[in-house]
Amino acid sequence: MFGYFCVKKRIGVTALLVCLVVAAIRVPRVVQYDVMNRSVQKARYCICIDSGHGGNDPGKIGVAGTKEKEVNLAIALKLKKSLEKQNIRVVMTRTDDRNLADANATNEKTSDMKNRVAKMDSEQPDAVISIHQNSYHEEAIRGGQVFYYKTSVRGKKLAQILQERFD
Repeated sequence: MFGYFCVKKRIGVTALLVCLVVAAIRVPRVVQYDVMNRSVQKARYCICIDSGHGGNDPGKIGVAGTKEKEVNLAIALKLKKSLEKQNIRVVMTRTDDRNLADANATNEKTSDMKNRVAKMDSEQPDAVISIHQNSYHEEAIRGGQVFYYKTSVRGKKLAQILQERFD
């Protein structure tokens, strides 16, 4: 179902912030030219940014007590600003410290995930960036992971571009 690229070299931090690479990506020159010449027009591209975890789900908690949900949201908000400056429409799954679960959900995590996917489906973005800080029990395995649908040629190309930023 998914293909992925993963850096497996020592980088020097326990959990590499996957989105730092995403935030450093520049839109291709052809797109920049198109965007600059249509600055008053509607954005041509739409990106959905999913800031992982939130609310009572902190995600991974670092040795200093830093919560993954807080790091994810901070990165997502910076990425949003950067993309909007390039006239890219951004849809956020969350903009504050909450999850997306229904109030009466019996399984909060499942409800949260279903509502995230529903938001993504309703917006029909060109790409979805889900931000997480993963960790792995083997110290030698570190770096970013970029996932894509195996059947998506465009997804694979984007994943390759993102992964090259990790190297």
